[in-house]
Amino acid sequence: VRENNEAMNFTRAGKILSKFILDDLSNWYVRLSRRRFWKGEINADKQAAYGTLYTVLTESLKLLAPYIPFTTDEIYLSLNSDAESVHLESFPESESVLIDSELESIMSAAQSVVTLGRSLRQDSGIRTRQPLGTLLLHSEDSRAETLCNDINYSNTLASELNLKNIELIDDPRKVVVLEGKANFKALGPRFGKGSKVAASTITAMTPADIMTLRTTGSVSLDMDGETTDFTFDEIQVVENGIDPYVAGSDSGITVALDCTLTDVLKEEGLAREIINRIQNLRKNNGLEVSDRISLSINGAEQVKSAVSKWGDYIASETL
Repeated sequence: VRENNEAMNFTRAGKILSKFILDDLSNWYVRLSRRRFWKGEINADKQAAYGTLYTVLTESLKLLAPYIPFTTDEIYLSLNSDAESVHLESFPESESVLIDSELESIMSAAQSVVTLGRSLRQDSGIRTRQPLGTLLLHSEDSRAETLCNDINYSNTLASELNLKNIELIDDPRKVVVLEGKANFKALGPRFGKGSKVAASTITAMTPADIMTLRTTGSVSLDMDGETTDFTFDEIQVVENGIDPYVAGSDSGITVALDCTLTDVLKEEGLAREIINRIQNLRKNNGLEVSDRISLSINGAEQVKSAVSKWGDYIASETL
C-alpha cells in the first residue's frame, strides 16, 4: 500500500509538473511566436524561434521522462531521430549563465497584468476581440515603467489584451479609489478580542495611508489612542476604478482599463468578430491553414462600414 501511494504521488507530481511546463510553454511562447514560425523566409529570427522551441521541448521532456515515461519517449524520438531513448539521456542540469532573474521577474509581472486585464474585461462584459483604448499601469518599483517603456513588453501586453495604448501613471489615485479591508486571519493571532477594533481602524484608512502601505510595506495608524503598525499581511487593499476605468491590482501592480468604446473601436471589434466567424467557417469546411479563399460579405450598414474600413485586414488574416 505504501509503495502504491508513493507511485500515485509520483504520478500526480508528474501531471502537475507537465501541466506547469507545457501549459506555460503553449500559452505564451508558442502562441506569441506563431507569426515568427509562419514567416515565409528562413532568417535569423525564425531560426532563433525554432531553436528556442526545440531546446525547451527536449529539455522539458528529459525533466518529465521519469513521470511520464512512454509519452515523453515517443515525443523525444520524434524530435531526435538519431537518439535511442529519452531515458538514456543525461538529466538536465541548471546552467547559471542562462538564468536571467530580471527577465523572469518582468515577465512574471507581464503575466500578472494580462491575467488581471482579462479578468477586468470579463467583469465589465467586454469580450477580448473588442479593442480598447488605454491601459494604465502603476507600481512602486520599476516594473510598471519597464513594461510601459520597453516596446517588446508593451507590444506583448497590447496584443494580449487587444489595446491601443499602454501608459504609465504616477499616482493610481487619479483613476482608482483605494480602500483598506482587514485580513482577520492575520489579525486574530495578534489582536485576539481586539481584532474588531483593529479592523475598524483599517477600514478608516485614508488613501494617503494606503499609499504609505504600498510604498513601505507597513503603515502606522491610531488605534484607540495608540500608534499601531500594520503590514500588508494584515491589510487587503481594494482598488475600484473611477468611471470610465475598471481597476484592480496584482503582485503590487495597479491596472486600470479605460472601457470607453468609440465608434472607431466598435468597428474594429466588429471586423475582428467577422474574422472569427470566417476562421470557424474555414475550419468547419476542412480547409488547410494555407488554403486561400474568395470571400464575399453582406449585412447591415454597420457591417458594410466595418468591412470597407478593415477589408484589407480581414483579407490578410483569413487568406
